[in-house]
Amino acid sequence: MTLFASDFPWPVPSLMITAEGRANAELAETLVVGDRLMLRIANGFPYNSASPWVKLRTELNGQKSVLSGQAMGPTEFRVDQIWVGVDDIPELVAEVSTTFEHLAIACTPVNIAALHAAVGPITIPGFDRTRPMSLSIAVDGASLTIATEECAPLDEFEVHFAVFQDLLTFLVDEPSGRGALNVKTSSGEIAVVHGRVRFPRAVPPGHRISRPFVSLIGPGAVLVIERWWEARRMLRPVTEIAAALSYAPPSLVEADLAMSAAALDRLLSLSINLPRRFSKADVNTATNAIEATEIDPAVKTALLQAVKGTLNATPLRAKVGEMVRHLGPIVLGNAFLQADKWVPVFMEVRNAIAHGSGSTGIWTDDTLLRATRRANRIMLVLALLAHFGASGRILSLAATDLGNKHAKWHRRGPIFHVP
Repeated sequence: MTLFASDFPWPVPSLMITAEGRANAELAETLVVGDRLMLRIANGFPYNSASPWVKLRTELNGQKSVLSGQAMGPTEFRVDQIWVGVDDIPELVAEVSTTFEHLAIACTPVNIAALHAAVGPITIPGFDRTRPMSLSIAVDGASLTIATEECAPLDEFEVHFAVFQDLLTFLVDEPSGRGALNVKTSSGEIAVVHGRVRFPRAVPPGHRISRPFVSLIGPGAVLVIERWWEARRMLRPVTEIAAALSYAPPSLVEADLAMSAAALDRLLSLSINLPRRFSKADVNTATNAIEATEIDPAVKTALLQAVKGTLNATPLRAKVGEMVRHLGPIVLGNAFLQADKWVPVFMEVRNAIAHGSGSTGIWTDDTLLRATRRANRIMLVLALLAHFGASGRILSLAATDLGNKHAKWHRRGPIFHVP
């Protein structure tokens, strides 16, 4: 998790703080460096402030507050988190609420005549050593609240917030930054927490869509959330990659290609079951022939593993072809994506990354690489929607939105064709 607290209005020019291990408060100079608050004390910080998450107590806007971070030198301390409203950082909390960019868009009803309504509470399952909790979204998507009957560490809430942030980013195909956390402690105190930011925005705001691929409003919201949490557990790290690609700077073309290709490969491997290319009898015949040969045992073992893996596996190209067939020409046409142009380029790039094969010339064709990157993004979104059971109508609308957003940058040339 990236920790920085640029969402807090920094006080200037100094703060009266009490450092752990010292009885008296000291005046610290405040410096803002790269969205970070740096504190400077002439006498230096205590020895133990070199450890992460050391706490400094102060007052901000008349409220008791705790700053945590670590010393960056003898006299400078970097603040990573700010807790406003408490005099100590609690071990357990009962409820956390926050705001997200574009949450209101995700809560736009598919049926414009439908009334806005609060969502939840929806039970979200526990995983990654977190317990199940309940999730609620306020009317019009004003805020999101996650609560638990049994108080838990804030880090457990953070896991669920991260899953939801990925879902929200996926549904609107835009980076969806999170605001400060409003935390209710086990003792009933309310604290505002700044600095626990997972995805800082990497690029300036871009195109804003007016509707989500699937709405979080209405009876379908529970199903969407349940399937996304299940995908987080069963498809990992596909959903994380699908969201993280929205935050990547435009310059990271090759990195985007590698991640989107890997995500599509894993998604299709886990979600598409095609008939075997070779029968078990054929595989046994080949392996028995290798077993009968008199070659070095290590070579024989490696050869058997390679042959079994090749003969038992379904080629990625076949899975990609099945995905293209399932989506169909209408959906892909709405995205202005020419599948017959995309598939061979996708396979060449993916194999070049995974196996070091293919010609090196592909890495010098900037226009082709950038078009393929956007096509990969579109296909990953559509493949995930299809995996979640989206209807043909939802896929068509999503393809239209994706095509209008991404294909316009490649109106003529490889992969896309925009009339």
